[in-house]
Amino acid sequence: MIEGRRGRPAVFLDRDGTLMRDTGPLAAFHPELLYPGVADALLELTARGLPVALVTNQGWVARGALTYREAEQATAGLAGYLERAGVRVLGWAFCPHHPDVDTGPYAGRCACRKPEPGLLLRLAMRHGIDLWRSVMVGDNLIDVEAGRRAGTQSVIVMTGDGSRHRGHIPEGVPVLESVCDLPRLVGRGFWASDYG
Repeated sequence: MIEGRRGRPAVFLDRDGTLMRDTGPLAAFHPELLYPGVADALLELTARGLPVALVTNQGWVARGALTYREAEQATAGLAGYLERAGVRVLGWAFCPHHPDVDTGPYAGRCACRKPEPGLLLRLAMRHGIDLWRSVMVGDNLIDVEAGRRAGTQSVIVMTGDGSRHRGHIPEGVPVLESVCDLPRLVGRGFWASDYG
């Protein structure tokens, strides 16, 4: 999957703790959960020719705290809100599995729960995303690792769980205070100098 360098670059974004406050099981998206400035920052990326894709672990489904449909509605609600704000959202995907759950349709290990790269690979194939020229942004080391396994660059933000990873972030991974700093990083030519 990493072989070709064709297609468009994109910004893969974790949801909870990265774009919005992590409130636990979420059955519907509420705009007030978004961190301040997130929509404007993503709109700036869109203006620079960088669409976004949302990738989120939702193990609450496996645990029975959310239905599959509720998890789907919450992520689709966020995507729809961003699109109405003018952000170009290529797509979104979530993982309903959890490795600590023993029974049920979403029990056990899978290829899509981050740090596995399955969510990124699925969206890249579906939307013609060039992983080598793309970036994964999240508030957790599992996001950084998912990006590495998929072949993207990775960035960690200090919102959500980000601050608890200080001192353990792999060398070369940029650390941003929030998603709001992404346009500045792009402006410095961090990854795909030929995006657009």
